[in-house]
Amino acid sequence: MKRKTTRLMLAAALLASFSILSGCQDKTDGNEKTAYEYGMELATTAAEMAKNENYGAIFSTSEEIKSFTQKIAAGNYEVPSSVYKISPPDIESLAASLGMPDFYSGLSETLLEQINHQASSVAVSQLTASEGTVALAASSIYRANKVFVCQELEADCIYLYLFDQGYPVAVTFTVGENGAVSATGSFVICEELQNASADEIPELLNTLFPLLGCKAEKLP
Repeated sequence: MKRKTTRLMLAAALLASFSILSGCQDKTDGNEKTAYEYGMELATTAAEMAKNENYGAIFSTSEEIKSFTQKIAAGNYEVPSSVYKISPPDIESLAASLGMPDFYSGLSETLLEQINHQASSVAVSQLTASEGTVALAASSIYRANKVFVCQELEADCIYLYLFDQGYPVAVTFTVGENGAVSATGSFVICEELQNASADEIPELLNTLFPLLGCKAEKLP
């Protein structure tokens, strides 16, 4: 029990330090990158996490999670086959999909604002959750974070990077004050999405995301 607690504390400390370091490094970068470039950096980092056995061992020794990790690590995440920009989910639609029609009752404006900022992450998690709790746990381990300034982004959004050989990577962008952006990249473990052909992707996205009140458009 003590060993398990120590492992969890170490994992939490490492995650916190990674977030702090990424934030400090990005804020001192005078050459602003595009949202696409920042998203690709997160996709690359998430892939590096999954391909490094020592990294995964810090967070879990579950054989089931290892199985998902091996599938993720087998992919090639250097160049995406296509990228889609997805609008944040509508909170009412998201609440309805979760069977919570009275979601707004008793929530202050402060809490609603927090939920709005986290809605994109919830939408991404919903896609992976369709594959089960183990898939969701694996996706949560290999999650890359960055904090930076990007004037290009005016509102929260999701960039979905699709790869010919590998799982999609979703990057959620949360926009703050003065161009500050917090972004998180994670694998979308959704077999239906991964196995779809390039021609099937647009229709599939327009089936999956509108249920959550999102709209998807392909980037040039």
